[in-house]
Amino acid sequence: MTTYQMQHKTLSLPSPECHQGGALVTDSKPLLDSGAGLGLSHKQNKSKQKDTITEEAPAKHGGGRRKTTKQNPATLAARKTLIAMSQEAKDMMEMATDGMQLDGFESCEKINDFLVVMHQKATGCDQFRTFHDWKKAGYKVKKGSKSYRVWGSPLKAKIQREEQQSKAAPESDGKSDTGKSFKFWPMCSLFTENQVERIKGGEDNPEPTEPTEPKPTKSIETRQAEAVGNSAIQDMGNNESLARGLFPQPSGDFMAMSFTESKPFKTRAGAVRWLASRGLDATGRSIEQPKAEEGSAINMPSPFVTVDYKEQQEARKDRMLERADKASEESQATYNRAKDMASVIPFGQPILVGHHSEQRDRNYRNKIHNTFGKAFDLDGKADHYRQKAATVGNAGIASNDPEAIEKLKDKLTGLQRSQEIMKTVNKIIRAAKLTDAEKTAEIVAAGLLSEAQAIEILKPDYCGGVGFASYSLSNNNAEINRTKKRIAGLDHLRRSAPLKFGNDDFSLAVENGRVCITFSDGKPCDDVRTMLRASAFKWSRYQVAWVRKATVNGVSEARRLLNRLQAVEEIY
Repeated sequence: MTTYQMQHKTLSLPSPECHQGGALVTDSKPLLDSGAGLGLSHKQNKSKQKDTITEEAPAKHGGGRRKTTKQNPATLAARKTLIAMSQEAKDMMEMATDGMQLDGFESCEKINDFLVVMHQKATGCDQFRTFHDWKKAGYKVKKGSKSYRVWGSPLKAKIQREEQQSKAAPESDGKSDTGKSFKFWPMCSLFTENQVERIKGGEDNPEPTEPTEPKPTKSIETRQAEAVGNSAIQDMGNNESLARGLFPQPSGDFMAMSFTESKPFKTRAGAVRWLASRGLDATGRSIEQPKAEEGSAINMPSPFVTVDYKEQQEARKDRMLERADKASEESQATYNRAKDMASVIPFGQPILVGHHSEQRDRNYRNKIHNTFGKAFDLDGKADHYRQKAATVGNAGIASNDPEAIEKLKDKLTGLQRSQEIMKTVNKIIRAAKLTDAEKTAEIVAAGLLSEAQAIEILKPDYCGGVGFASYSLSNNNAEINRTKKRIAGLDHLRRSAPLKFGNDDFSLAVENGRVCITFSDGKPCDDVRTMLRASAFKWSRYQVAWVRKATVNGVSEARRLLNRLQAVEEIY
């Protein structure tokens, strides 16, 4: 057995007359390591030193002094400057209210509007955005750039009482007064287009670029008439977003920003439609509805056409592309998960038949197989939506298109031109006195076909025939007649009075290129729904009605359906 011996060190303490007030004093100075010899902790030692130096009792738990934050002198100076500029802007606002014309400040309504125009006049720059708005637009602020200040959204703050309640007040119910609330207006930092540079992908430390030359000062009217991609800055003191409007992205997408939200879009038309639904145009300005003058007639669009047809087509294409991107991301994630699952099994490892792990191994391999299959299905789904997006607007001429009649007339002109070309070419080919070279030269000289096309049309087909076949002319002539009838039908439809009916059970009307049937008491019975589906009406959860496109056949079928619905005794 090994014997361990403890050696105790002798601790020598100073004499009692040197101990004053809980601290060891030498020549009236406290020793910082005095607590080490008394067995005190570092915290207790610190507390005793504080008592000796400040000659105060230690504070109770939770009752420490309130810390005072020292503000940055530069921030205080910037705030004083902003207050002075705001006072000047306020004076200018009062002058504008009295009717005085201020050059460059015509569209300013709020203090921040005047401040931005002041900064624009001082710098010669057009765009002022926050750090985050520049980042969303694909830019970064250059290092060392000095910001321009405006007022931000107000914050709620509280005034803390300097005097605390009396400790022994008998009427106190234990609730302390937290202070009075007030509004605090923080400063918001903006940067110009000369202080930012485009973010370069794949570069950790991009090289700084030289600052661009300042642009000449422009008036508000000139800036409003510029490109649509520039954002409008207005009403910044009461909104969360300082920049709003349509912003092209480096990737080719578009970022639409409103007062409090933003959304990316693949197409520009989809972003414009999203902004219009929130009362903004592409520049971020509020859309003002035109007021009709008394006695003036307004050319209202026909209810048989869709006013925002192009925007709807672009929005539909945008939805298809978004679904395709989502399916591609899910497909890639599922494929990676399947690869991770398969990496667990060593390459060439067979199933151990008869082993206790056989069934579990088979189930795991089947799960891997199904996961790979799901990834491939999602990839096919992405291709499906991309194909649908590519065909949007290319399937033909829609009857609810405002330009449908003009497009049909252009199509008719092309068909008639093709018919004349085919007749003339066949007439030249049937000339017995001309050789093939002479026929080719005459066709090219007449401007009917190119030389390669003329040579190709003179080659005999499998039946020995040359020139355009008779069925080509007959089919083209039938298409000409069909197009003429469609033009006449659409023109008659748009000139006719729109179909409209309503009673206590349902109402029928033509709105924005759709025949809409709305039931007042909710969902109709099964027989009525079957009748609606038989007439090609579909339920629209966006319009909360049964709808069908307002074509010539659609309006005719709606009239027949209206008679049948009126004859139904019980709609619900």
